[in-house]
Amino acid sequence: MSEADLLPIVSHAPPPPPPPCPPVHLLSSDPSSKDTEQRGQSKGLISNSPALCLSAIEQGRKAVKNLTLQGLWSTQKHREDVILSCYNPVRPILQNGPVCGLVALSMASQLLKESHTSADDIFSEAQKRGFSKQGEMFSVLHMKELSSHFLNCSVEHLVLRNDGHVEQSELLQIIKHLLQRNVLLVPYDADKNHSPCQKRGHKAHWALLTGIVMAFQNLDYFSSSARNACTVDTEIPTLYYWPESPPLNLCEDLATTASALAFQREGSSPFSCIRFYVYGHQGKSKHAGIWSLSDLLQSNAQLEEAGPERNIEDYIIPPEGVSVGLKAQMLIFKRGRDY
Repeated sequence: MSEADLLPIVSHAPPPPPPPCPPVHLLSSDPSSKDTEQRGQSKGLISNSPALCLSAIEQGRKAVKNLTLQGLWSTQKHREDVILSCYNPVRPILQNGPVCGLVALSMASQLLKESHTSADDIFSEAQKRGFSKQGEMFSVLHMKELSSHFLNCSVEHLVLRNDGHVEQSELLQIIKHLLQRNVLLVPYDADKNHSPCQKRGHKAHWALLTGIVMAFQNLDYFSSSARNACTVDTEIPTLYYWPESPPLNLCEDLATTASALAFQREGSSPFSCIRFYVYGHQGKSKHAGIWSLSDLLQSNAQLEEAGPERNIEDYIIPPEGVSVGLKAQMLIFKRGRDY
């Protein structure tokens, strides 16, 4: 590819150094610490060393690479396309046992100043409140209570359409929150590779959404005001990084434009002009998933029941059932500013 084939670069300056990854406190991996080791095994929580924390730049480049490997992106085929990456660095925490929601909530606490808390502490509180036996969480409202107790932020309960069809207004809300650098806690069905699938709730899992990837079909769809606010990657000239503290009106404008593009149906299918992916952290992998936002929302909208292999006596499931507890719902953690 010649230089003439490349997109014009907004800024020749290298991307600013990423912020340091937040600290995380895990159970000690020192085998001589028997009390700590036994406590981790009895609770079925964390016994792993901290995983690597990728910077926003590293994660953005990895997203482009992953989308290319999946056949969803090609720098040759899509030379006029651009990718926008907005990612909040999180240090992954691995689970051991059915504690995915508690681990995801612990990861969320890393992003909120002066409020980091361990999965052990969250588990103890969940047991005390009668929400969980082994760490399982089958209720978004119960998770909201725990979040409000531990997190130093506003927690919003977002209820969506439950038929699997995403409305433009719902898409607008989700995109806007992610561009504002809020984070989302979402229940869904996890496939073998932990990506969203549809198993009627039999593989119910929790993920923390820490950012969004927006792939525009054409540079013209990516407004000049948004482009000028971004930094361009020094290695991938089609990759733009969203600012660390974006103005609220800029988030609103881009989210409105992007959601409208997604539902543009003039002779084309939905999402043909723009595609949305999210960065999903969950307790069974050290790596952030790059998932289709549409796939995740469809998975979230079909959580109907606990799997037949589960002994319901071993878990606390709300009397109304899994459908009322989890289906078509998520939590939004608002980071520091009044949105």
